[in-house]
Amino acid sequence: MEQQCILKICVVDDEAATRRSIIRKLGEVDHSCTIFNLGYGEAALQELYKIKPDVVLLDIQMPGMNGLELLEKIKQSHPWIQVIMLSGFEEFSYARRALQLGAYDYLLKPVDRKQLGETLFKLKIELQMQFLQQLRPYQQQLQQEQITIDDIICCQLSLWHNEDIGKRIVWHDDETDHKVHAQHTLPSEHEQSMSQQTPRNLTLFTFRINQAIEGSVVHDYEGTFKRAEQWVDALRQAWHKRLQQQFFDIRSSSGIREQQVQPTAAALHFHSYRELAAEITQLLEQGQISALETLLRRWLEQIQSFELARVQYACAELLRQVDSSLGKGQTASGSIPEASLHYWQCWVNQHNRWSLLQHALISLLLDVCTAMKELADYEAQEQHWLDKAIAYMVQSSDMQLTLATVARHVGVHPVTLSRMFKQQTGDNFVNYLTKLRLQKAMDMLQSTKLSISDIAQAVGYTDEQHFRTLFKKKFGQSPREFRKL
Repeated sequence: MEQQCILKICVVDDEAATRRSIIRKLGEVDHSCTIFNLGYGEAALQELYKIKPDVVLLDIQMPGMNGLELLEKIKQSHPWIQVIMLSGFEEFSYARRALQLGAYDYLLKPVDRKQLGETLFKLKIELQMQFLQQLRPYQQQLQQEQITIDDIICCQLSLWHNEDIGKRIVWHDDETDHKVHAQHTLPSEHEQSMSQQTPRNLTLFTFRINQAIEGSVVHDYEGTFKRAEQWVDALRQAWHKRLQQQFFDIRSSSGIREQQVQPTAAALHFHSYRELAAEITQLLEQGQISALETLLRRWLEQIQSFELARVQYACAELLRQVDSSLGKGQTASGSIPEASLHYWQCWVNQHNRWSLLQHALISLLLDVCTAMKELADYEAQEQHWLDKAIAYMVQSSDMQLTLATVARHVGVHPVTLSRMFKQQTGDNFVNYLTKLRLQKAMDMLQSTKLSISDIAQAVGYTDEQHFRTLFKKKFGQSPREFRKL
């Protein structure tokens, strides 16, 4: 994945021989850079505006428009361009004025090859640091949506700053984009004419999402965005589109086609989630396995026309309502419905393919139906294994407990455990577990100096904001407010 940051450099000097000498030295100290020979004066300035380079090596003493005047105009119109001033006059007043106008450094002519190389190396590092600093707010914004961007490697920063060109996102494991994001070979000649067009689809930078998927921002004349602030929306859309394509396994001979994201008329006409939950619960309790499976398959067939996020939410909401209904309408004081929905959303999100999610959901609910038939056999001994289950949850240091784990420990079916939990404690399993976690968090806030983020992780919540919401709803105060008491 790693690629070298390629600098686009313009050389401006009124002496052709001097320009050739500097260009030769640049090629020797940085083999990857792209170099433009611009001449001098107003013509050089206009060409520079078209190129929009990373770096300009600029002579001070030139006829017509001198280097200091050019520097001032460059910084006014393109402040990100770094300018290294060149002069044969060892006078402090020139250097001081150049630095005041925003020059990066000041070198004497004839340019020393070693000093030039060191200056470019240091400048390249600083440019990359500035770029990463610019991206940081965008990274933080995306992280709130569980999209972690890391391993960013700069390639063509001049193209990133150029708001006149199109840019788009490509994925490195996508065969349709494989040729697009590949880095183009640079010209063998360092001195390029201005008639040359910027190569199509150059890589601006590469990145990794959630430590798994590699991608690039590339230059594309028909790209989806141009300005830096538009990158977040472009990446979010590209990422969600990718997830949807993978989830539904949508491909065709011409590449990946668009997934229909609007519900069909039949789906809009179908039962509401709560009405459906009531019907499914009735079939579960009656043990009508065949009718239940038919209903589930019909419902799944219709919701697959939804966009991915809505499909996942619909499945989680259905499971939450079924789970809640297993307690025969009993409600618990202080119950936290958001916790139950979050629990089932996590379960749904574990299945990264539509075929897998359909199979798992059908299997789960048919298993529930079978277990409901066997429920009466456990009623005589329910208090024994229920006490054992509660003791296991209280004493366990594993804050990632699941209903299946606890049920396996006490030797009963998860559905039986869920049903008996609500009948005997007034709470369903998820609410009971949530209260244990929040109580543990409250104890840690009082007895440790761990950060709120670390405490959230310790009690089983990777989403700190979700943890804060549950804590405040349960105790009437945020974790920070509670700790201050």
